Amino acid sequence: MLARFRPLLVDDRPPGGRVAAIVCGLAALLLLSSAIASREAGAADRSAAAGKNPVSTWIAEKAAWYEARPELLEQRGSGWKPFQRIKWFQEIRMTDGELPPPGARLRAWLRKTELERAGAVHRGGSSWFSLGPINFAGRMLSLAFDPVDTDIVYAGSAGGGLWKSTDNGHSWTPITDELPSLAIGGVAVSPNDRNVVVIGTGEATYNIDRIGGVGILRSTDAGATWNTTNVTYAVNSGHGFHFIEGNPMNGTLLAGSTAGLWRSENDGVSWTQVKTEGHFFDAKWKPGDPNVVYTVRGGSGSA
Repeated sequence: MLARFRPLLVDDRPPGGRVAAIVCGLAALLLLSSAIASREAGAADRSAAAGKNPVSTWIAEKAAWYEARPELLEQRGSGWKPFQRIKWFQEIRMTDGELPPPGARLRAWLRKTELERAGAVHRGGSSWFSLGPINFAGRMLSLAFDPVDTDIVYAGSAGGGLWKSTDNGHSWTPITDELPSLAIGGVAVSPNDRNVVVIGTGEATYNIDRIGGVGILRSTDAGATWNTTNVTYAVNSGHGFHFIEGNPMNGTLLAGSTAGLWRSENDGVSWTQVKTEGHFFDAKWKPGDPNVVYTVRGGSGSA
């Protein structure tokens, strides 16, 4: 594998000069970050008042800002090209120049589920087949085994939903194609009831094109149907989960997210947030002691 290396840059200024330069640079970065955060917060406030998606408002205002400064279009480091990439990514998801309002996808799925269970609508008889391409791979984020039958395994992907295998991984079936988020950051099967499967939706990364989640969803029939819990988010919040882990000794569930740590003591029916800041990447219980758990935390705030 070939790799490119950047040359080592040597600063031959006196130590005092280097420190002053670093301090000035950090101050400038702090001011820039504060200004960006202030603009984004203002866009969110204006969007909420108008009932619009804040991303749509931010893109329109940013485009107008660059239009008033045409000299930046050819200037290196102006942010014009990264903005165009974000703009393209969002515009292909717009209708009449607007992204769906926050929570629209979750509300539509809840309504569809309500109608299906009432017998008001039925699935069509059409079938689908793949046209390709097939020469690429996706990313998998989570795995969970059935605690009774280890031939049954669940696999959560970054953008393709939750998959289930009943033959030790030889074949797979997607079981969440109609959920409002197809990013499955964490999955767990209840140690108390093998039919209870819990998923934490959303990709817990910092990349701009990550798929946001709608919170924690729960199934009581081994993934055939799904219900919401008290942990819900709008997809455009960018919220995601790193893991869901079940305690094999007492059935307690822990879910680590981009904005804290959640705990459930009733097989995922309801959740309590026990930590409110930072990313929680993993958790393991001490063998033989159901009261001791170790977790890995990073970051300093919600994403």
